[in-house]
Amino acid sequence: RSIVACPNYLARARGIKTAMPISRAMSLAPDGNFIRGTRGLYSDYSKRVREILCRYTPVVEPASIDEAYLEVSGVLHLYKNDPVLLAIKIKDEIKNNLKITCSVGISRKKVCSKIASKQNKPDGITLVPFGFEKEFLAPLPVQRIPGVGKATLAKLNKYGVKTVSDLLKFDKSFFEN
Repeated sequence: RSIVACPNYLARARGIKTAMPISRAMSLAPDGNFIRGTRGLYSDYSKRVREILCRYTPVVEPASIDEAYLEVSGVLHLYKNDPVLLAIKIKDEIKNNLKITCSVGISRKKVCSKIASKQNKPDGITLVPFGFEKEFLAPLPVQRIPGVGKATLAKLNKYGVKTVSDLLKFDKSFFEN
């Protein structure tokens, strides 16, 4: 009755997904290395990462156990006003101290940053230049938008919406119904 908690990239390539029954995952990857969960270890690392983040900015907004948004406009001057330099310093500290990697998305908006953080996984940095959010998002598949799952994707596809830019073809009232 166990489920997959966090498949790595090799497992995902074989079709293994989070919350999939272990029996199904084992049939997809019989040679896989399945590790029993260590209660509390993930939470401990989450707390330790958050402590590192708080050393760089006082405004850290946890989004989940393994995600957070940082407001860095008040401290960016300490890093030559270069958000990538700041991201590198944070990533290096996490890697050196905790021996884990993280991916970073940088933009002016949370949703755009979240999408950007997935662009260069694992262990990457994606900067969406300020003022170019629309250009960055436009060609991406619509399912990259957080909250667009199978059911919403099917509905959007029915109307020919495949990319984020396709959404712009519709009036706001279309989405309110």
